[in-house]
Amino acid sequence: MKDCNLPAPNSKFRVAHVDGDYVVLNGDGVCVFGPNNKDIADAKCDALQAAADSQSKRGLRACLCCRAEFLSEGIHNRMCNACRRISDPLGSTGFAGGQDGRKPRRAARV
Repeated sequence: MKDCNLPAPNSKFRVAHVDGDYVVLNGDGVCVFGPNNKDIADAKCDALQAAADSQSKRGLRACLCCRAEFLSEGIHNRMCNACRRISDPLGSTGFAGGQDGRKPRRAARV
């Protein structure tokens, strides 16, 4: 059974009860927020953890297509911009064939 009072295994922040108030501590035990009430401290702890998780997933990655290194925005971003433009069949317009922003004409019916 999971203990709700323990921080998540990879969490870098935790809420602690100090002198009747709640504070948010980083991994080194340094107070980064507070003192405040428990609800606000929990919300701030969650926000700090989400920001840290997001930041840790950014960085240099090798493109899946050309293997060139590029600055990735996160785990979802695995292709460099050049390869993404090549492989996007709809282009920036959202539909095929409309490179100038207009919908392509249909062939005349006979």
